[in-house]
Amino acid sequence: MNRERHLTRRQKKLIYIISIGLFILLMIWISTIVGKPLIEYASNPDRFVQWLNSYGIWSRVIFMLIVVLQVVIAIIPGGPFQIAAGYAFGIVEGTLLTTLAVTIGCWICFILVRSFSKDFIEVFFSEEDIEKLSFLKDTDKLRKFAFVLNLVPGVPKDLLSYFAGLTSISLPSWLIAVFSGRIPAIIVSCLSGRLINKGDFVMTAITFVFFGLCGIIGLKLYDVFTKKQNKKQEETKTTI
Repeated sequence: MNRERHLTRRQKKLIYIISIGLFILLMIWISTIVGKPLIEYASNPDRFVQWLNSYGIWSRVIFMLIVVLQVVIAIIPGGPFQIAAGYAFGIVEGTLLTTLAVTIGCWICFILVRSFSKDFIEVFFSEEDIEKLSFLKDTDKLRKFAFVLNLVPGVPKDLLSYFAGLTSISLPSWLIAVFSGRIPAIIVSCLSGRLINKGDFVMTAITFVFFGLCGIIGLKLYDVFTKKQNKKQEETKTTI
């Protein structure tokens, strides 16, 4: 009699890691070929615009696909692409394209975690980072803080995009928080790109410094906030 074999948790996790590793290699290869001009825009911005314009209407699609990729592969920074959007498409269109792409990327992260559970997040983030957000498993708290966490600079938004999939929050509620909360920061990044396009490097530097300070303050507030919320959670458990 044949016995049915089951994968252990360790084997499943190894399969997830190998699968994601292959996916990342494939996406890096694609982004190297298609997205290289986006990354190099700072050294030769005119060439970057020419490259995008050569694709016509497809330039928008290509740009959005690369931003979606950046969100899903959480180790890739998104700031340069947001600045590039402002440089190439202007503040309004750049903001709209980037925000839509970020929202689509967050939707994919959400679905992946709902499908593969916590193991999927642990490929990109440490257990300690994930546990910092454990208080958000309370759906009411997540709904309450979702917009603010997406709004404040410095908060690890890529982690949030994945963590939300572990909770019982509805996908529409989460995506609304992402779309509305990310817009202000994306506008600032696109503004920086537009200033570079116009050659106004003084205002560009001022914008970078201001936004950088906001990021540092936001990160500090995030650390204080998560510690406070997790402490409250522990105190509630001990009193029950």
